[in-house]
Amino acid sequence: MNQDEILNMPAGQDMDLLVAEEVLKLDSVGWNERFFHNRAKFSTDIRAAFEVAEKLSDKFDFALVNNQNFGKYPDLHYGFRLQALDKDSHIKTIFALGETAALAICRAALLAVVPVNIGGV
Repeated sequence: MNQDEILNMPAGQDMDLLVAEEVLKLDSVGWNERFFHNRAKFSTDIRAAFEVAEKLSDKFDFALVNNQNFGKYPDLHYGFRLQALDKDSHIKTIFALGETAALAICRAALLAVVPVNIGGV
């Protein structure tokens, strides 16, 4: 997956499955049970999305930015930022936008854990 694919991925079952597997490390059996019985929809339900943020909180500080004008992205009103110090004491920052807070959280979480090819390389 490349960075653009993650940043343009819409909310829905495909993103929820990817978040469950890559961020929450749920196996396919655990994910299917949770998805069908508890209706956890990480990319559309803010309560479920904060579970994703909490999973990353041991490695990242995070902040949700809302009701902002992001210039050339007028339909994206929420941003989610993850920051951490890397092994060389450099600040690593990951930032993603979304139409909803849940979507912004899921996009940033995926950028944090999924190896991405920058620029489609």
